[in-house]
Parts: sequence; C-alpha cells; structure tokens
Amino acid sequence: MPANANDATSPNEPERESGQRNADARFRAVLEAAVDGIVLINSTGEIISVNRAICKWFGYSTSELLGQNVQMLMPEYLRPVHEAAMQAYLAGGPPKVIGIGRETMALHRDGTEFPIEISVSEFREPQGRTFAGVVRDIRERVAARERLAEQARELAETNHHLQAQTVAAAAANRAKSEFLANMSHELRTPLTAILGFAENLLEGDQSEHDRLAAIATIRRNGEHLLQVLNDILDLSKIEAQRIELEVAPVAPLQLLFDVVSLMKVRADAKGLSLTCEIQGSLPDQVETDAMRFRQILFNLVGNAIKFTELGGVRLVVSWQPDPAPRLICDVHDTGIGLTPEQTTRVFEPFSQADNTTCRRFGGSGLGLSICRQLAELLGGGVDLVGSTPGRGSQFRAVIAAPRAGVAQHVRPTSDGALLTAEHLQGPGADGAAELAGQARVLNGIRLLLAEDGPDNQRLIAYVLRKAGAEVVLAINGQMAIEEIRLAHAAGRPFDALVLDMQMPVLDGYQTAERLRAEGYTRPIIALTAHAMSGDRERCLIAGCTDYATKPIDRQQLVASIRRHFEEARRTSEATASPAAS
Repeated sequence: MPANANDATSPNEPERESGQRNADARFRAVLEAAVDGIVLINSTGEIISVNRAICKWFGYSTSELLGQNVQMLMPEYLRPVHEAAMQAYLAGGPPKVIGIGRETMALHRDGTEFPIEISVSEFREPQGRTFAGVVRDIRERVAARERLAEQARELAETNHHLQAQTVAAAAANRAKSEFLANMSHELRTPLTAILGFAENLLEGDQSEHDRLAAIATIRRNGEHLLQVLNDILDLSKIEAQRIELEVAPVAPLQLLFDVVSLMKVRADAKGLSLTCEIQGSLPDQVETDAMRFRQILFNLVGNAIKFTELGGVRLVVSWQPDPAPRLICDVHDTGIGLTPEQTTRVFEPFSQADNTTCRRFGGSGLGLSICRQLAELLGGGVDLVGSTPGRGSQFRAVIAAPRAGVAQHVRPTSDGALLTAEHLQGPGADGAAELAGQARVLNGIRLLLAEDGPDNQRLIAYVLRKAGAEVVLAINGQMAIEEIRLAHAAGRPFDALVLDMQMPVLDGYQTAERLRAEGYTRPIIALTAHAMSGDRERCLIAGCTDYATKPIDRQQLVASIRRHFEEARRTSEATASPAAS
C-alpha cells in the first residue's frame, strides 16, 4: 500500500512545479507590465527585484540594480534618514513609512533629482523579511502643482493689485469729489460777494462810502478768484511739463521787499506782525526765474498769514555759496500748526489739513504742492521743517541761485519802510435806515443769518434788511443755536433761519440736525457755495426747509424766505397752536 501510495502522488510533483513556474511567470509579467515602479529589498536594504519601470525612471539596467543597496536610488542627504528609520523599525519601533504613501525625492543615474511618490509594504518569507516599494513618478504632478501654485500666486498678486487699484481709485474718486466740492465753494463764495456788490453799485441810493466799500470788496474777491484759477492752471502746466522758466539776473533784496510789502497789507488786516530778516549777506543779483521765485514766497508767506490768528510771521533769508550757491528762505508763523498725521499729506495736491480747515480758512489746497514743484524746477525744493499744533509751523524754500553780481552785506531793515493800506468798511447794521423806499416784502419778519464770511455776511444782511427784515448775525452754527435759544427765552423768536452750510465750530448740517432734534420747526433756508449733485438732498435730509446756492439770487432768496414764512404761519393758524421755536 505505501509503495502504491507513493506511486500515486509522485506524478503530481511535476505539475505543481510547472504551476509554480507559470504563477511566477504571470507574476513577473504583471510586475513588468505595471505602470508604477516596483522594487523589492531585503532587511539589509539589498535590492532583490525590480521591474522595467524602475529601470526606465532611474536609468539603470536590472543587472546594475540587483544586489545593490537601495540607497543608491536616494539623494545623499536622504540616506541617513532612511537608514535610521529602517534600523529603528527592524528593532521593533513604530513604522514611519510602512503602509504609508508619501512624496520624496529620488536620484537618477545622471545625478539629477526628481520627485516620486512611494508606498512600502512588508511580507515575511522563509528566508527573511522582504519589503516592497511601489514607486510612482510624479514629475508631471509636481510640475502641474507648481504651475497651479504659481498661477495662484499670480492670481493673488493680481487680486492684491486690483484691490490696491480699487482702493486707490476710491481714494482718487473721494479726492476728486472733495476737490470739486471745495472748488465749488472756493469759487462761488467770492462770486457771491462780487456779483452781490456789483448789483449794489447799480442802485442809485449808494453812498460814496458804500460805493467804495463795494468796489474794494469786488476787487479783493476778484483777486482771490484769479489766484485760485492761476493755481489750477499752474498745476496743470507742471503736470504736463509745460512750465517754461525765464532765468535772468534778479535782485533778491528788491524781490523780498516787493513780497513783504504786498503781504504786509494782509498781515495788517489781521493784526499780525510781518518781518523780513536777512542773515549774512546777499548778492546784488542772482540767476533765477523772478516770477516763479516770487510766486513761491507769496504762497508760503500768504499761507502763514492765512493760518495765523495771533502773533506774526517771519521771513528769514540767507544765501549760501557752497557747495552750490542757493537762496534759503524760512517762513516761521505762530499759527494753528499741524499734527504728525496732517504733515504726511500737506504737499499733496488738492489737500488741506482737513475739511474744517478748508471751511475756516479757504483755499484750494494747491499752493504748497505748486510751491514744491516750482522750487524743484528752480533747482531746490520746499519742505516742512517743523510744526506744532497750536504753536505754529516753519516751511523752508530753497532755490539754486548762482551769483550774478558782487556780494554785499545787507542789513535787515527792509521791513521798516513797508507799505500800509487802509481798508474800507462796507454797510453795517446801522445801514438799514438807508434801505428805506425799496421793496420791503420781509417787513415784520425777524431773521437769524448764520454766515462766517465777512463779505457775504454784510452782503446778505444788506439784501435782507433792504427787503424789510430785521436781521441778527451769527458767525457759526454754535452761535446760531445759542441765539435761537436766547430769542425764544426772551419771547422774540426768529421767524426763520438763513443758514450757511460751511462754517467753523459747527457747520450748517450739524446745526440743522441739532435744531430739529430740539423741536425747532420754523423754516431753515440752507445757503451754500457747494452746488454739486446731491448737495440739495443732503441739506434737506439734515432738516433744512429749502436750499439756495451762492452766488445768491437776491430775489429768489427773499421770495423763498417770504414763501416759507407764510406757509409756517398758515400751518400755525390751522393747528391753532404756537409754532415751536
């Protein structure tokens, strides 16, 4: 039986061997056909099998790889890491790569590195532990990822630029709107005085005093308009690089005398001192553009006077021959000064410290920008040396000034012979008696006029008094509110308020809102030099009853006041209750 049994099984051995060979062949065929690279190593890191993909990607033949340490396929800096991890795992440590796919770098035969994704698995055989690494060439994937990352970076940069451009466009749009609004105010305010006093001159009952006052007012406001327009045109020429300099010999002492003589009229009108100090010596003549240098000084000294209420202005001038000849002009004032934040934009076109500064002192916000650019054209510059809020500022203008004559010592006595001027006064409150005989459609109406501009204050009060109204003046919104409260307490409430919308301390919008919040129901006529789109709606939203622009149309203003007064009276009679005041 045993013999027969052995005889029965022996024929199957060749079949099993043949089946194993076929299975091995099929397995090898699968390995060779695999898209991914497959490498088998033993516990010492020796390569015991590779497929065709491994040979293709790494540039070796099968015979060159078999028996070699797998570290030959790794960059040198990764080999210690691999060795340490392998030893730790064989010693019973936790697996760091077994069963975990990860990306790493591989080393080609030619020494170049390329990215791969590898997943390692382990299986045990009688001869020991075997590790199989499935390798995937991910160069295209990494390249695509890098392209996507680059595109993402470019998109982020583009988005950042677009956001910056959006912010810049919004800022530019705000600056443009503010500039246009300020220009509207800056142009219409003097135009109100010019047109209004021109109409006064056409009337036959003007006294010689009133006539001369009107002429002086028209001239003063006309000069202001001319300066605003010149500033705008100069800036346009500078930006278009169309400014033409006329460099010629200039007597600096005479130029300084001209500037200070003319500007002293403005300083005297405000009760300010204006002095010119010469440090050292000045040449008889220097080479520069006299008109542009004079314009720079006019702007700087004019600004100092405009923004100074008490004290004075000093113009300190010196000439330095080395290292390059130049004139240095420092303008010191005891004015309102600037905060650190305001100093950062003081030289920007169309910029002032803030809107309150513009309303209080006027101006286009172009002067300093133009000064700096003109000074640069003259080989120098304009800078803010220092400024303290409430204590004043110091601006410095420097221009190239090569000597054109013999230097002489000049004593700082030029201000002793400065010109003075007398200022005519326009019609005051007592001029109402001269208005008799005219159409007095506002007879019996008591008005409060809140207007901070002296010329427009006199003009509008003149028009309203001539129409028969009793007019009380306030120079800002806070004073207007106090006058209304006092009038109500005294039993003599105002019938209407004519309210300038651009005033210091408290502007017209805030004034109207506060009065309405307190229950004031009488007419409020908004009066503004702003005439941009939306200004009327803004006035009405603030609580104003009606809206009038500057320059004023006196007939329309008087008719508006009369109409709203009559409507308020009818409303009061219909409700049979006293109007709130």
